[in-house]
Amino acid sequence: MYFYRPSGFVGGAVAYDIKTADNNVITTLHSGGYFPYYSNTGENEFWARTESRSSVTLDVKPGGVYFVKGTVGVGFFVGRPHLIVVPNEIAEKEIVECKLIPLPAKEEGKDSAKEK
Repeated sequence: MYFYRPSGFVGGAVAYDIKTADNNVITTLHSGGYFPYYSNTGENEFWARTESRSSVTLDVKPGGVYFVKGTVGVGFFVGRPHLIVVPNEIAEKEIVECKLIPLPAKEEGKDSAKEK
């Protein structure tokens, strides 16, 4: 599965965390970035929040490839995230303009959410 956010003028400076249903941070989604993620099969919820929350729920099948697009809408104080599942044929064209979001550097003495 891929989380991605095409570059855009509206909300370009706003970044937000993509989280699992149990609040583990997958990545911080920036304008013009994408992040690959291996999800468990079955029903999975992913969400983001600034001043409002947006979520998507996917029924992940073995070997399936899924694309979740993040955008930012106008908010009162800060841009509001919006997550949508995008058909592969559209997402594959949009994601080529995005750059890979690197894994965050580990802080000494702290484990990442994936290792817990």
